[in-house]
Amino acid sequence: MVRNNGTNVENKSVFKTNRSGWTFHSIVSLDIHTMKYKPLRGGSYVELPKFLAAKETLINMRHRNVTKNVEDNECFKWCILRALHPVKKDSQRITKELKEQAESFNFDGIEFPASLKDINKFEKQNPEISVNVLGYEEEGKKTIFPLRISKAKDREHEVNLLLLEDKHYVLIKSLSRFLTKQLSKCNGKRHFCLRCLNSFTTKEVLDKHHEYCENHDFIKNVMPKRGQCVNSKIITEKCGVNFQFTLILNTSQKTFITLSQIL
Repeated sequence: MVRNNGTNVENKSVFKTNRSGWTFHSIVSLDIHTMKYKPLRGGSYVELPKFLAAKETLINMRHRNVTKNVEDNECFKWCILRALHPVKKDSQRITKELKEQAESFNFDGIEFPASLKDINKFEKQNPEISVNVLGYEEEGKKTIFPLRISKAKDREHEVNLLLLEDKHYVLIKSLSRFLTKQLSKCNGKRHFCLRCLNSFTTKEVLDKHHEYCENHDFIKNVMPKRGQCVNSKIITEKCGVNFQFTLILNTSQKTFITLSQIL
């Protein structure tokens, strides 16, 4: 027996065994809503927002097709090449030398503008390179979050990209410099876990953290506004009991959690 708010409730296992006794009769109506799926792709040139440009750690590659007078949509390709062939001056320029260096890599079958799925293919065709992609939202509180974290480990080259407006890749020169002021109050170099975006003082501590964090999917954290009520459902398979909790953030910055059983 479980007591909830002064009321006796039958054991959940009894309820599961006896069922409700209801019988399905008919469907009165059925609504189906569909929408066209558009996978994230990086292509068209996008100017860096002032907030990101101020970090001075992003390289925004740009190349125009002179004949057609349009962007070539190959920002993913040029970001990869610039990451592996850095220069001190005018790093955003796509030079004749950079185009020649592109011949050293396998871009066969990569459809530009490149989607996240195309990056999987690129990694298979270039086993010395791993690619991570972060996303960015400017509305409200400026937010940086993981979009794609490479499953390829211990490769010779690791490239970190930022996808702007779901259509343009930008190269991140220094992950520590890019994320430190955004996600940490600490000064100096930090070592970041791209799955959860937590930072650590040394690579050794980060490696220990990876042993745990790599067992979980990377996520985008979305916090409720102060005073907003959030309802969720927790299913505990071990004991077979469902619970619902309500999280309330009030103006005094205190957090209250109420827990009740769902029958």
